[in-house]
Amino acid sequence: MKRLVVAHEGLEPTHCAILEERLGSGTIDWRPIEEMGGDLPGCDVLIVKDLEVTHETVKSIDGLQLVVALSPGKSRLDEDALRAAGLAVERMKWPALIGVAEHTLLLMLALAKRFVGSVTRARTNQYPATVVPKETTQTEYAFNWTQETGLDVLYRRTLGIVGMGWIGREVARRAAAFGMNVIYHDPCRLSEIEEKTLGVSPVSFDELLGRSDFVSLHTRLSEGTERMIDEDALGRMKPTAYLINTARGRLIDEEALIRALQTEQIAGAGLDVFWKEPPEAENPLLSMSNVLVTPHDAGIFIGDAAVMVGHFLADAIETQVNSAEVNE
Repeated sequence: MKRLVVAHEGLEPTHCAILEERLGSGTIDWRPIEEMGGDLPGCDVLIVKDLEVTHETVKSIDGLQLVVALSPGKSRLDEDALRAAGLAVERMKWPALIGVAEHTLLLMLALAKRFVGSVTRARTNQYPATVVPKETTQTEYAFNWTQETGLDVLYRRTLGIVGMGWIGREVARRAAAFGMNVIYHDPCRLSEIEEKTLGVSPVSFDELLGRSDFVSLHTRLSEGTERMIDEDALGRMKPTAYLINTARGRLIDEEALIRALQTEQIAGAGLDVFWKEPPEAENPLLSMSNVLVTPHDAGIFIGDAAVMVGHFLADAIETQVNSAEVNE
């Protein structure tokens, strides 16, 4: 069996232990970059934390197949150049950010399925008197005994992502698994390679608002983005569309959103963040039937972050590194 050569910077003992467990004990030749005197060794996998990596950095590294950055942002890694050179590139998935991406899909699904109302009615036996409980079989059952209406699916619906940073990209990956059509708006357009990999299409902000069945916000709060979802923006959305916000509350003009929801200008909203947190008890968003609210808890993660990172690294190596070479 050929040993897998891993040059690394910033790995913790937990990361290394999980890689040894997942890939096979004794199969990894560890080469700490900080012990190399500034020279990068030949390797199959390069894992970096603070090191700037460009095509010039890696072009002389024999056998290199995968570069992994232990940071979620775009800084210090020339991803386009590395991919153009035929290398696989991965960034560590921080548990909290994964939680936000998953929470976004949770809100979308719950709104599409009208989940909260459906669960409440099922738990409290809210069904017509004409429905009589009976024993069920494979062919005999009481389908939709609470007589839910308006339930939908995500399949082939259009998701518009505002802000295609790390979380936006993770949302796009998960939406693709549901068969959604994903469009995005971001002043910093992704490379064509990454757009193709994610299966996303860039559009203007106005086009995104007009086409999307779900508009999901994943941009930073700044002077230019505060109240970006205002009365005008809400007026450009479909009346059947939902607004999702797991980013920052001040991206939305809450008063305008309340009016749009009250008049059914849009179908509903899923909100994990608010202008004021906690929102005041009289805030109408807390009691609207077409709004789902959560207490800014999307990023909570109770597991061991180092363990999750170790498994992410193992996943990346198993997926991106030629298994024939590793296991021959």
